[in-house]
Formats: sequence, structure tokens, C-alpha cells
Amino acid sequence: MSGGSSRGRTVLITGCDTGYGHSLALYCSQELGMRVLATCLNRGEGWGVLEQVDGVTVLHLDITSAKSRAEMAVEVRMLLGGKGLDCLVNNAAVLVFAEATWQTEAQVLGQLSVNTAGPLLLTRALLPELARARGRVINMISNCTTCPLPTLAVYTGSKAGLLALSEAMRPELAKYGVKMVIVNPGDAPFSTALTSGQQAHYDR
Repeated sequence: MSGGSSRGRTVLITGCDTGYGHSLALYCSQELGMRVLATCLNRGEGWGVLEQVDGVTVLHLDITSAKSRAEMAVEVRMLLGGKGLDCLVNNAAVLVFAEATWQTEAQVLGQLSVNTAGPLLLTRALLPELARARGRVINMISNCTTCPLPTLAVYTGSKAGLLALSEAMRPELAKYGVKMVIVNPGDAPFSTALTSGQQAHYDR
């Protein structure tokens, strides 16, 4: 969407605590004039910055929790007031650097839950609002899907799964007037917090 066509539309972006999600929330609000529903997992610095920005509403979301997804979907419907959701950006992600056989079961399932199942389940929860606006879903994949690397096998698998899921869902969503868009943001390990916090993973 160009700036002109986007102004006044509503976008919901997941994973806005840091990184791409945080930057996109600011850009959509300040540069494109969109109404932004920004989800964060924790009430931290990113949340604090965004809640001070005009046009941004910060919502709590643990994308791995059915209860959290359901509660957020209800809140979104109330905020939309009968209007549709123009865009959902499934940006939230988790990455663990480690050989696949070294990772704990929780680490493996966590990446699959956030990176693959999460976008599907959230899209399903918000589909009525997306259909009402004839909106679009944007799923963020990764460079790893075309270049699998050692120590990133699980993360790569989760993002490759999201890519296949997105491509197969495209015609399924089309009958509701909803577009499916796949975005590969490129490789920027020092520009986001996705690759940080690995010491905690190693400790586990």
C-alpha cells in the first residue's frame, strides 16, 4: 500500500517489543498515517515507547496461548467497532541457535509454536475482521528457508513450514477476499533482538 491508500486503515502487527515489529509499528503510524494495533509479549521498553505514540494501541499477546489469542481477538473486535481489519502482520518469532539434537523439547516446540502455528492460529482468530475489510495477511519468513544452516535447523524448519503454509493458504483465504502476502525481510542479525538472549537458551 502507498502512503495515500494506507492512511486511516488499521494494521495489527505481532512481536512489536523490538526489531522489525517495533520499527514497522512506528513507520505505519508516523509515516503512513495508519491506525496500529501493536502486540507485545512483555510490558517492557518497547511497549513503553509505543504507548506514547499517537495512533498506536499496544495489546498484550502470548501467541502460544489460546487464552491470550482469544482475549486479544475480543479486544480487537471492540477496538474496531464493527469495522474490518485491513492488515495482519505475523511478525513475532523465536530463534534458538543450537544443533537440532541438542535443543530441549520445549525449545523445539516453542519455535514451531511461535513461528509456524502462531500465524495460522492468529489468522484464524481474526479472519472475520480481515474478511470484513477484504484485507491482507503478511507472513514474515526468513532467508533460512532458501539457505538452511547448521545450528538453525529447527528455526529454518519452522520458517519453511510457514512459507509452505502461506502458499497453500493463499487460495483458501482468497474466497473470503483476503490476500496472503509473504515477506522475506533479509538477513539482519545485528538489527533485531531475534538472535539475542542465546545464553539463556544455552543454560537450559
